[in-house]
This record gives sequence, structure tokens and C-alpha cells, in this order.
Amino acid sequence: MGIVYIDNAYRGLMKELEITEVSIENDNRHIVSDEPLIFNLKILVNDRKTDKFTLGLHFRNIEDHCVGTFVSQIYNTPKDKDFFYIKLIVHHHNLSKGRYTTCFNIGMKDLETGLRDYDVLLGVLNFEVTEFTKGKTIALWKNSWGNILLQNVDLIIK
Repeated sequence: MGIVYIDNAYRGLMKELEITEVSIENDNRHIVSDEPLIFNLKILVNDRKTDKFTLGLHFRNIEDHCVGTFVSQIYNTPKDKDFFYIKLIVHHHNLSKGRYTTCFNIGMKDLETGLRDYDVLLGVLNFEVTEFTKGKTIALWKNSWGNILLQNVDLIIK
């Protein structure tokens, strides 16, 4: 697991809530399609009046296409803290064999009414999916098949 420390020189502007560290708990060189991806973030509170937030996560493939997006529900910012930690667990990512990068954003995002970003990080963590289930390597995966490996599917023969 590696930790990426983010400083203001990287982004330039101070934000209401600022992502200062991100890490992945998994072995980012050998991700399995059916294992949860676990991310840890450290959030600095720059404006104590910011009392609510959402967290966004995006997976981008090697061609830099977004292949998956998560937007959290609205959470309350912890009171009277200079910083707080978030653990984000993606249980069923189903990504196919390949290399990916992550992007994070913290702000107020509502899919019905709009968004306001407090902080955005692009391409901060890289990882590679190599197996579809533990111990079973993906030997062949064509780009034309896409980036999602559909595994929890019922096939019924009548």
C-alpha cells in the first residue's frame, strides 16, 4: 500500500474541504475483479462553515476513458475537527483485466440538482486488475469487450 500526499503546490487553491492524503489498501499491482477495493483519504477542514459534503470516485482506463463512477450520499462534516478520515470500500467493481487510475472529488454533488466541487484529484492512484477471482488469472481480455466483467449473472435454461 502506498500513500500519496497532496500539497497545495499540486493544486494551487485552498478548498473548503481538501483531500491531503489518499491510499489504496490493496496490492495495486495485482487486483482481483471480485475483491473489494479499499481506499483511505485524509480530509483537511479549511472552512468550518462547510457542514455537508459528498465524495466522488471515478475509475479511468489506460485510454483515459471514465469506466466507472461513484457518488456518495450527503454526509455531515465532523464538528470541531481540523481533519477527518474516510475509508471508501468498493465491494463490486467488476473491472476487467487492465490498468486503471483513480480520480476523487469532495464537494456537494447531487445528481438531480447539480454540483459544487471543494477539491478534485485526477489520476492519483494507479492499479492493475490481473485476476477475475483469487488464483485465476485473466489470460485474455480484448479491449473491444469493454472494461466491466459481468460476473453475477443468472443464465436459466428452460
